[in-house]
Amino acid sequence: MYYVIPALPGHESITVRATSLVGEVDLYIKKCTAFLLRGCAQLNALPSIDSYSLTSEGLDKDVIDIARNDAQETNYIIAARSTSYYSAFQMSFGTSKTILEMQAGVAATDHVVPGELDYFSFYFSSYRKSTLKIALTPVSIPHSLCLCI
Repeated sequence: MYYVIPALPGHESITVRATSLVGEVDLYIKKCTAFLLRGCAQLNALPSIDSYSLTSEGLDKDVIDIARNDAQETNYIIAARSTSYYSAFQMSFGTSKTILEMQAGVAATDHVVPGELDYFSFYFSSYRKSTLKIALTPVSIPHSLCLCI
């Protein structure tokens, strides 16, 4: 059986978890950037025991962390394979490192490691006449610093 997690461009990490209720199950994950899921099947991008990017096979827990830095929309396709005669399980996923929404007058403290990008969003009403100010205060001297709007 296959499941899919569609993800917009970004760097949010995705954690996929399967909890076995009866029997045992292994997860296999592969990513596909095809626009339609049908294209993923045609491009041989479906995960299997022989073709996958990440797996929980051989691990004590069926938890997989997907560290992502996708520049385009990506489908993460998950295959669940029973290693028992019969398996029943629950599957869930969650994200971390999500986009932080800025609030006017409230400072946000964050950090990045070399090569990492961090994203912020804010709402700016164009109906009111006001000024938008964005201030960055580096704690250490970065090799390069870019504020891209």
